[in-house]
Amino acid sequence: MINTNINSQTLQDCLQAVDAHDLDRVRKCYAGDAQIVAPGAELQGADQIMGWYQAFVTAFPDIKHEVRKPFVLDYVNVARLDDGGQIKSETYYWDNQSFLTQLGLM
Repeated sequence: MINTNINSQTLQDCLQAVDAHDLDRVRKCYAGDAQIVAPGAELQGADQIMGWYQAFVTAFPDIKHEVRKPFVLDYVNVARLDDGGQIKSETYYWDNQSFLTQLGLM
């Protein structure tokens, strides 16, 4: 079972560290083999991620994140649409182990 309190706290700690430009603290939030997919960037591993954060806090020295209300979803679909309203890309996220268990495959 996912501990949402710990996960929420980790995300909040990470954003606070970014706002404080405390990249040592940011690094502690990421697994060594973490990845980030963002517009214009696909980063693999903590070293690439930290290079990205360094550039980010340099470019936006007054950055401030506000976490309004963390929440947990069974799945997420992130879609990007073009100006005409047609889907250009989609990324789905879900717990595959739970999904396969529900299908009786695990």
